[in-house]
Amino acid sequence: MSHARSQHPNAVLTPNGRRRMIDCVLRRGWSVVAAAQRFQVDAKTVRKWRDRFLAEGPAGLMDRSSRPRRSPNKTSPRGRREVIRLQTRRRWGSAFLRGGWRIHGRGQAPGAKRSTVGYRYIHSAGDDRTRLVYCEVRDDEQGVTAVRF
Repeated sequence: MSHARSQHPNAVLTPNGRRRMIDCVLRRGWSVVAAAQRFQVDAKTVRKWRDRFLAEGPAGLMDRSSRPRRSPNKTSPRGRREVIRLQTRRRWGSAFLRGGWRIHGRGQAPGAKRSTVGYRYIHSAGDDRTRLVYCEVRDDEQGVTAVRF
């Protein structure tokens, strides 16, 4: 399985680190708790990787997708089309929340001083599951402001 980003080769829970952890338990006779303390993970994690290794061999130590195998409450294709239709018609959703410089551009007139009067920035956070969006209008888009949001 390929990784979207590479892991540090000496990270504790890469497949190689998992193999070292399982070797401590299976070959060296360490207790699950001792291995958990040594590798700074929960004992439940050690048991999980041990059981996967025993059931599947080295392949059981590889990363797996966290995507569910099935989604019984998944929105139907018809429902998704209706949401998209309403978002487009009523201009709802993140695609239509444009604030501050994204509308007017930073530095439209290079070198010219521009007044910031009338400029506001919309900070938004959306929940994928419920599709609720919370927004606050702030005076700037600085990191401190975003953190406070």
